[in-house]
Amino acid sequence: MLWKPLEAGELDKRVRLILPVKGTKTSFGELPTTPKVIAEVWASIEDISGGEAFFAGQASPEDTHLVKIRFLKGVSPKQWFLYGPGWKRVLEIKSVNDPMQRHEQLVIFCQEKVFPAA
Repeated sequence: MLWKPLEAGELDKRVRLILPVKGTKTSFGELPTTPKVIAEVWASIEDISGGEAFFAGQASPEDTHLVKIRFLKGVSPKQWFLYGPGWKRVLEIKSVNDPMQRHEQLVIFCQEKVFPAA
């Protein structure tokens, strides 16, 4: 993966990093009612198609979004991002990469989850 420094102007979306509360997720995959907010940070979010993800050799075909944030310790595939109006859009983290192991930014592949309206 080609590394380049993040510029402040690229980070144009506010996201919440959350940890879904264990035991509240139903068999229908509904969003937990009381997720634990770990951090709120600025991010760059890009839509990626299955073809782009597959040929890039980094993501799996089911990944739908590429998220970049400044380095934050402890980000893992057990967590999700919430963003958009009313924090209604949900991105499940699939993989977390620290390019060049520089601890400057994280490149995160995610899959958007769509939940039924309550």
